[in-house]
Amino acid sequence: SQIHVQVHEHVVDGTTSAHRWTAEAVLSGTTQLLPGVEPTGNHTSADGAHVLHWTGDKVSEAWHLGDWLGWLTKAGVLPPMPGVGG
Repeated sequence: SQIHVQVHEHVVDGTTSAHRWTAEAVLSGTTQLLPGVEPTGNHTSADGAHVLHWTGDKVSEAWHLGDWLGWLTKAGVLPPMPGVGG
């Protein structure tokens, strides 16, 4: 699979950082993140954010927010939800 991540914002305050991003990919191969899922060849994208708490140079806590239901639906892994979208 091919993936591209664009970071739109990166903010650091003390030992906390926040990152807003867009990820785009083509599900063209298998991945350990989706075991048993065959490639669809579909283009997909999702927007999201991370909030990271740091201890020294290591992440000690991570909060991740992203539209993974939309990501999997656009990738063709999940069927569209009835009555949602256009």
